[in-house]
Amino acid sequence: METTVEDLRKMKADALAIGGGPQRIHEAMREGSLGSLPELVKCVEMPLLCICVTHQLLAVAYGGESGPASAPEFGPVEIVVDEEDEILSGMGSTFIAWASHNDEVTRLPPSFIRLAHSENCKVQAMKHEGRPIYGTQFHPEVSHTINGKHIFQNFLGLVRR
Repeated sequence: METTVEDLRKMKADALAIGGGPQRIHEAMREGSLGSLPELVKCVEMPLLCICVTHQLLAVAYGGESGPASAPEFGPVEIVVDEEDEILSGMGSTFIAWASHNDEVTRLPPSFIRLAHSENCKVQAMKHEGRPIYGTQFHPEVSHTINGKHIFQNFLGLVRR
């Protein structure tokens, strides 16, 4: 089943978080296995959080680039916060997160700013400059990410405004 922007409007959703998966973004786009997701991330009118492969999709959909990581990350990674912003508020200047990726964002899309990086990944988190649209390469949803729940609380705080 495929969800469209119109479906989200009918559901009266307040926000959307899209998880990752084992796909490699360019292969998935070439194969068409992402369905309408590339268009959905551009058209959604609510706060949006894209994780892992959908973080890469977000970058590509908005005119950035993703590709093979020079050093894939699997397991615990130290995230360095460059720009605390609302989504990373209260996480401190560094924190430990769980990563699992062979690909990464290699060039930020126009109108996006980098929020965090790691030793091997230059864009661990990013944000659209004018809209509540976020992406994280790491996985805030897993228990191995220290205080990952806090990132979701921050994201939901954007919705409640």
